[in-house]
Amino acid sequence: MSYSYVWYNKLASLDSPDTIHNTLVFGTLQDIHMLIESLGKPYVTEVFLQHPMKVYTKSMLSFITKFVLPVSKTFDDTLYLKTTPRRTR
Repeated sequence: MSYSYVWYNKLASLDSPDTIHNTLVFGTLQDIHMLIESLGKPYVTEVFLQHPMKVYTKSMLSFITKFVLPVSKTFDDTLYLKTTPRRTR
C-alpha cells in the first residue's frame, strides 16, 4: 500500500517511519485517525519514539504528544523540532 505524504517515494509503505511522521505532521485528523486504526496506537507511538525526524514545529509536536499519541516518557525535543540545529557528532 502506498501513501501520499511521502513525496520522494511513490512506493513507501504505510508502516515506514517516514510515512508515519509525515502523516502526523502534514495529514488531516482523518488521515491520522486512519493511520492509527490501520497500524495501532502502540506501534505508531513506538515508531515515533524510536525513529525521530526533524519535521515538527513546537506547536505540532506538543499537539501530537499530548492529544494524538499520549507520550508518558520523556524524550529529547531537539530530535523532532525542525528549528533546532542538527547534531554533528
